Amino acid sequence: MATVVIEDGKFKQRTLGTEVEFDYKVDDNKIIVEVSEQANLIYRINEAGDLVGPMGITFKKQAD
Repeated sequence: MATVVIEDGKFKQRTLGTEVEFDYKVDDNKIIVEVSEQANLIYRINEAGDLVGPMGITFKKQAD
């Protein structure tokens, strides 16, 4: 299972005990994750507040 946490100005993705951390920026309803100088991942924020990414991968928004 994978989770995404956005805190302390970083986009953190946790998968199977491993965590990776990236810079990101927000543009309208998109979060643009700066993976490298050559590539970004773009997640769309849907009406429910979920993140929808490449190939339809969806991270459901958790209650605050």
